[in-house]
Amino acid sequence: MTYSIYAINNAHSLSGCAAYTWTLNSMIPYLRAPFYQFSEVLVDDTGLHPAFPFLTGHGGSNQIVPFGFLGVRTDNGELVINPSLPPQNPHVAVRLFYFGGAGLNAVMSRTHTVLTRFASDSLPLIMDEWAGSSMPVVSITVPNRLYFENNTYTGNMIQCMPAYSLNSRVQASPPESAVDGATSTAWQPPSDETASRLINMSNAGYQQVKGVYLNWADRPALNVTVTLRNDTLDGDGRVITILSITTGNWESEEVIVPYLRRTCCRDADIISGRLVRLGITGCSKADGQGATVAKFALIAA
Repeated sequence: MTYSIYAINNAHSLSGCAAYTWTLNSMIPYLRAPFYQFSEVLVDDTGLHPAFPFLTGHGGSNQIVPFGFLGVRTDNGELVINPSLPPQNPHVAVRLFYFGGAGLNAVMSRTHTVLTRFASDSLPLIMDEWAGSSMPVVSITVPNRLYFENNTYTGNMIQCMPAYSLNSRVQASPPESAVDGATSTAWQPPSDETASRLINMSNAGYQQVKGVYLNWADRPALNVTVTLRNDTLDGDGRVITILSITTGNWESEEVIVPYLRRTCCRDADIISGRLVRLGITGCSKADGQGATVAKFALIAA
């Protein structure tokens, strides 16, 4: 329910694709077999007796597409849309909705949205505010905002690229979190043992790599390995290993200022591949739980 609002909010961001991450977080961890109904909580066996099915959660997820992706606003006396799809969703059909007594639907692609107004006589019991006026019953095409093409971190080659992980993870921390351009989301394995994630960057082409940027949120790893390959996880590749992670020191009475976590620069003769693998081990908290990767960027020269 709350994550749905985060998804709607991030659909109006200036860069990245965290709207997709929050969409996943708002649904996947709460779905329960066999009928894909929502539970009220991430983990059911805590003795709290969560609501099931959690209809408020269903209602929240149903708002993401019209109010987030399509950007519908109805508080100005006229219908306003501000469409934009995250790149992971190339097509979305928005079901019939109503405004001012008129029925409308929308079909969204990556770059454009087609909005159609239906004739009022096809919608029984609906009072059309513009019935009898000269408003045509037609479809219009509106260009989408392509904000996800703007890099949050300059030169990042892997922002919003497909991401995968064979390791288990903490609920609501999908592998896409580390490459969505936002530090409000993070990928976290459940323990501090070695874990990895794979990013398919074949759409980025081959480029020289200047450096690696990692934002750890509040749980830095102890060791990091970045591997660039062309084929599989078992193939040969170029390896960047960071054996010592340092973080900023702080005192409780110090003035809080923005802190950039870590940038690791390397020689520019390293060439990217089709795949990049991020492996992490340990956590500075030393509590047995996994580190968090809020942002992972591969910087082009």
